[in-house]
Amino acid sequence: IGGSGVLVSPLTYIFDEETPRWQKLLSQLGL
Repeated sequence: IGGSGVLVSPLTYIFDEETPRWQKLLSQLGL
């Protein structure tokens, strides 16, 4: 779990930059 935090931070930054496109992608993935 501790290692996942390293991935969450940069991914969150990317999601914030392109929220609409990523939300659509996550919706298709069922996340």
